[in-house]
Amino acid sequence: MAPHPSAQFVEAAFNCAGGQFQLSYTDPEQKLLIRHHLLSLIQDFPYFAISMDSYAHNDGTVVNLVCAMASLRVSSSAPPVPIIIWVHEDYPQAAPMVFLDSSRLDYDRHISPCHPYVDSSSGSIASPYIHSWEFPWSNLRDLVQNLVHLFSLDHPLGVKAQGGSRSGSRHPSYASKNEAIDRLSGMLHVDVMVARSETDAEVEGLLQLQLELAERAEALAGGVGSLWLERRSLRVAVRDSREMANELADWLGRVDDGGRKGAGTGDVEELFVAADEESETRLGCVAGDKAVEETIYALDEAVSNGTMGFEDYMKQVRMLAREQFSYRAMLLKLDINLNST
Repeated sequence: MAPHPSAQFVEAAFNCAGGQFQLSYTDPEQKLLIRHHLLSLIQDFPYFAISMDSYAHNDGTVVNLVCAMASLRVSSSAPPVPIIIWVHEDYPQAAPMVFLDSSRLDYDRHISPCHPYVDSSSGSIASPYIHSWEFPWSNLRDLVQNLVHLFSLDHPLGVKAQGGSRSGSRHPSYASKNEAIDRLSGMLHVDVMVARSETDAEVEGLLQLQLELAERAEALAGGVGSLWLERRSLRVAVRDSREMANELADWLGRVDDGGRKGAGTGDVEELFVAADEESETRLGCVAGDKAVEETIYALDEAVSNGTMGFEDYMKQVRMLAREQFSYRAMLLKLDINLNST
């Protein structure tokens, strides 16, 4: 059996080392992969013709690309769909560019203006398979199979009305019951795809919301734990405060009773008892220091009133100052001993 002409062309094109139409694919591994995908396409759809030509991008860049052309047979009752597939220079990371070739349409055919996947002005085909193109799972053979399925459900060609004007009517075969069912199936297929896309987006949003709620629940649990620890510490503080308040109330009661007793007996000082000898010494020094201060203040008042002469005042102040110095020296010594221990 003779080799397929397109297969021979593919072998020759990717073995070409130069020339006017040198291909714009630079990576050797990329070339091998494109060659493999083209041969796989020809094996399942042998009516495809493979060639190479210059392609001008929208930005004006011109590249030499491989293209595959065929009149796609989508059903036995509907006309074939002439398409051309340009293999992008960044293939397979970039999806191929697919067009419905209006130049090969019969004179009574035109591209339907309301087709969901075909642009009637440019002939560009943008199927869901192309939009979701992802290497290594996407390839040319599966792309063509997907187009056959879609166009069998919703054919992209309409029929011109009499007089050359265009009409929105479909091919006459669509008037049959079977084609009406096929068209309805295509519409349902599109609706299912849209609903699935919306459902996926909603599920993703709900998953994100679930993560946020889980983070908030964790934060709330931490906050509740902190509040519980604070509540326990406050209970302990309240209990200690109550005990101290009870002790203070008992002490105040004893002081009040002792004060009333001491008012008539002169034993008020017996209520204040030092804990040890050092505390007793410190208490005596503080009391003596305060007493000297009060005495000096009283002498100042006496001098101001004229009841004491200045010489007597100075003599008494010197004596009191020496006594106050001894008290304060003793307190300083006690403080030094306390800090050293």
